[in-house]
Amino acid sequence: MKHLSHSLSDMKLTTFLLYAAATLFVIKLTSFIFSLITSKAKAAKWAGLAKQKRSERDSKIKNINFPQLNISSPLQEKILNSDACGLIQMLRSNEVTSEQILVTYMQRASTIGMDLELLADVNYEEALAEAKRCDRLRKENPSACKGELFGLPMSVKDCFQLKGTVCTGGMACRVNDMTSEDGLLMKVLKGEGAIPYIKSNITQVMMTGETKNYIWGEAKNPWNKERTVGGSSGGEGGLIASRCSPLGIGNDIGGSIRIPAMSCGVGGFKPTAERTSTAGTMKVVPLMDNLLNLRVAVGPIAKSVRDVNLVMKSLLNGSAHKTAELRERDAYHVRKEWNEEVALSKPKQLRIGYFKALEFCPPSPANQRAVAEAVEALKKQGHELVEVEFPNSEELILIFIELFSCEGNAQFLHDGCQGEKIIEVYDHAVAGAKLPNWLRGTMKVLLTALGEGRSGKVAAVAGKKSAYEFLCLVERHREAIEYLGSGKTRNWMLF
Repeated sequence: MKHLSHSLSDMKLTTFLLYAAATLFVIKLTSFIFSLITSKAKAAKWAGLAKQKRSERDSKIKNINFPQLNISSPLQEKILNSDACGLIQMLRSNEVTSEQILVTYMQRASTIGMDLELLADVNYEEALAEAKRCDRLRKENPSACKGELFGLPMSVKDCFQLKGTVCTGGMACRVNDMTSEDGLLMKVLKGEGAIPYIKSNITQVMMTGETKNYIWGEAKNPWNKERTVGGSSGGEGGLIASRCSPLGIGNDIGGSIRIPAMSCGVGGFKPTAERTSTAGTMKVVPLMDNLLNLRVAVGPIAKSVRDVNLVMKSLLNGSAHKTAELRERDAYHVRKEWNEEVALSKPKQLRIGYFKALEFCPPSPANQRAVAEAVEALKKQGHELVEVEFPNSEELILIFIELFSCEGNAQFLHDGCQGEKIIEVYDHAVAGAKLPNWLRGTMKVLLTALGEGRSGKVAAVAGKKSAYEFLCLVERHREAIEYLGSGKTRNWMLF
């Protein structure tokens, strides 16, 4: 009887465990199905809102009633072909009006720019009123026409806070985030007389070298629609290259100005981080907004080097800095005015550093040839060219990847998109971020054996970090930067 009693008890325990396991399975399955349905519903909701916002923008542009300019074709071509400095000279000599410049560029942006999907929101009506005001003031009181950019229309990246427009960051959940007042950057540019009239397309969450989102579309390169405009300031690069804007402004943390400038054949300048204020830029996600050892820099995208100087002078010396309220300022920015004399000084001989390649990211033969040709051309002009080395470039690249994957699971993308479908450009980043940390070493060995050593190294480091591991990573980053400036790297300290 005692043995039978034990057997019955074991059967009851087994039955209980089976029921418990089955119940847990049903709960997990139900939760998974519910999560899947909810995710699809969220994605559909955001897709609908994105489509609606784009339709509203398209309708706004379609209904623009452009005034008759009555200007000759040669003058119109001159307006489109001139850089910003040339246009300002034309304005000062009364050869053209601000209204003529604005309408000429806006007509092109509303056709070619739309076809290439380079535009985000538009600010045309307000810009037209301001252009007319500038023209009246130029006639009635020329001495009051102050500011480096007075009367000049320009484009700005989607992420900058321009009154009466939305800041989406390429995320559908932000399509109704209307900006009620200009941010500091727009106040500075407007204070110098600039007339922002369109906002430019960007990539979703602004963290890749492409320009695509579900609101404004996928930007196409004006030289070849099959090619990329780069990113994340790709809309700006495309607008300048296609003559839909005379001047633009973007921001950059890992190439977001430089990549579009290279891809579109225009000028781009990323200042040293904290050289320009970022106040007046939308908040994107905590990782990007608060990673203080990798700071975003604001800078120009332009037709010429002298235009770059013009924007930097405006951004740093603008009078709005002096009147800005404390709440508007960037707590980490200590402004130092732009010294135009130094920036434009032309010594007979410059000492210029260059490097041919980085082993971790080998360039294409075309890029290597371009560097070699540039070196020879500069030498012929009498300049001294010195080849420099970056012995710890691989370490710096991997640290950059580690910093932007430290949350694990590509959390910044999920936080930003809030259920919207993530664009396919991020597929490899998401897959790498979701890899369990315990499997990373094995993946590195496997990928290396398959001839994908670089991918293996990335897979090994792109995992979630604890708070302690993150602090150690920040210290490694500081040490790597200090090593570059220590004089131990060949020729680095010559510059």
